Formats: sequence, C-alpha cells, structure tokens
Amino acid sequence: MLLVPTKSYIWGWITGVLAILIGILYAYGAAVSFHVNIDMNGMSVDEAERSRLIEFSLAALVCASGVLIILKKALGWYLLYLMLFLLGAGFFFMLFLATFQFIVGEEIEVLFIGMFSVPTVFFFILLWLQVRYWRSRRALL
Repeated sequence: MLLVPTKSYIWGWITGVLAILIGILYAYGAAVSFHVNIDMNGMSVDEAERSRLIEFSLAALVCASGVLIILKKALGWYLLYLMLFLLGAGFFFMLFLATFQFIVGEEIEVLFIGMFSVPTVFFFILLWLQVRYWRSRRALL
C-alpha cells in the first residue's frame, strides 16, 4: 500500500499560532485598560468589570479557534470565519454611521469614512478568500 503524501498544513499552523497570539494580546490589552476605563471614561466598576468580561470572552474565543485550527478541527476554521464576518460587519456598521453623519451634515472628518472602509473591505475579502480556498481544498481531499 502506497502512502500518498497530503498537502502541507503549514498555513493552518501559522494561522492557528497567530490567532492564539492575537487572543493573548487582546486579553492583555483588556487587562491593562481596566483601570483606564474607570479613570478616563468615567465608567463605574460594574460597567468596567462587564466590559472586561466580554473582552476576555472574545479573547478566549480567538485563542480557542487558534488551538482548534492547530489541531486540524473544522470548528476552528468556522470560528475564524465567524470572527472575520463579525469584524467586517462591525466596521461596516461604523462606516455606515460615519457616512450617515457626514450626509446629515454633522461635523465629521472624511478620514473616518476611509478609516472604516479599509478594514471592512479587508475583512470581507479575507473571509471570501478563506472560504474559497478551503472549498477548493475540500474538493481535493
């Protein structure tokens, strides 16, 4: 019986490790900004705790998807798709709000529209490329 070599999974490992590092960095940023939110933004301790809990949950989700991608589980890739979609949709929503404020006549910098449109396009193109790549790869397996 001949063993057919499978394609390399190096991009999966790179994606998984980067997702884990991004999750750790995001959790660190959430931990550091806890006192800043209370001092600078005038948040109460309960609001800051709730905000930190949400940020830690998102960081854990990013780390979990990275671990699942490294372990070659499909759920990790689906979590990555979900995160890319949510990031793209979030930036698209902010782009919509900035454009609406500009159209209504509020004083807003046009730079904000470009600042929100670039990540929106980036995340949706990255999502499209990921889905397209893995569908073509699934056909080869």
